Amino acid sequence: MKRFYPDAIQYICRRSPLYHFRQAMESGEVTVGILGGSISEQIFPSWEQQRWPDKLTSWLAASFPEVRVNVENASKAATGSESALFRVEQDILSRSCDIVFVEYAVNDKDMPELERNLCREGLLRKLLCCPDRQFDVVVVLTCYRGAIASMLAGEQYPSVADFERLCDHYRLTSVDVGAYGLSQLLAGSVRYEEWLPDTTHPGDVGSRIYAEAVEKLLEEELATAAPVDMPVPASLFPENWQYAHKLDPDSIRRVGPWRCDRVYRIPTVERMLRTASPGAALEFSFTGTGMELFVVVNAYTAGYRVRVDGGEWKELTDPRPAWCDTTPDWIRCDMLTGFTRGQHQVRLETYMAENGRGTNFELCDVGIIP
Repeated sequence: MKRFYPDAIQYICRRSPLYHFRQAMESGEVTVGILGGSISEQIFPSWEQQRWPDKLTSWLAASFPEVRVNVENASKAATGSESALFRVEQDILSRSCDIVFVEYAVNDKDMPELERNLCREGLLRKLLCCPDRQFDVVVVLTCYRGAIASMLAGEQYPSVADFERLCDHYRLTSVDVGAYGLSQLLAGSVRYEEWLPDTTHPGDVGSRIYAEAVEKLLEEELATAAPVDMPVPASLFPENWQYAHKLDPDSIRRVGPWRCDRVYRIPTVERMLRTASPGAALEFSFTGTGMELFVVVNAYTAGYRVRVDGGEWKELTDPRPAWCDTTPDWIRCDMLTGFTRGQHQVRLETYMAENGRGTNFELCDVGIIP
């Protein structure tokens, strides 16, 4: 079994100084950005339970009362880096952050390896290649119950290993909070049910442990971070999705009774195409190698299918996990890739799925993969 150390410093890989963060703290105002899934999502009401970003930023505010602490938490439950790829401009780059934490190790674990690498590198390059960038980027590595055996054997599970490879290439600091949590379990400082009560999401104690590891990094950086010239290197994966973008909903042709609503109930969504009519369709074209359809899925969602360039229909109704029946605003990403680069014609149709309970269809975004 691999030896684990109870000191958080053992799980921090400092590859570049967090000088923008230090400058912001010294100026008296700092804005912290977070991109992640439910492990990082803000929970309401927040007094019932806090995830690690809440505990981290609460620590910042309490430890440095002279500093104005602002938070832009753009994390969304049950989403991975493919979601962040299409909303990072809206949710993070437009918010004047001084430091951005990226957490997708768990939610990206089931993506095919190539797509995971292309998507993640595209997201990181969108952050790092931002014109006049004035913020630092830190990758936070989490874990889940299924990864513990390999971690005990001294191996990183594939999603983490892929992330670390990108961090090495771009000289991004990473914090393996999952390994630190495991070290606390082995040391007897925390019980498993306090750390990962549902096998994935840290409980209140587990979130405190995750935050501690990141706090240790920030303490070190506040004392030592210095400016350094770090040009963004060439892509590790030349076909990465840095230039992925959203399709303008006004360019989509509506067939049947549709409406386009401005959305306030889901902070990460601006406008949504909606219908409750089986057989309603959407038609659009795109230029690229693939697309991602972001659809609200719940107990009353209609079935739908997609046809590209007049080919065979692809059903995109299942799998629908049982827990989504009680989650009204789960945004599922349905990815279609592997097309020849060029222009493609798409038709999407809704229908009443077999054994379905509703005919509602809500399309949040169409993401285009270059």
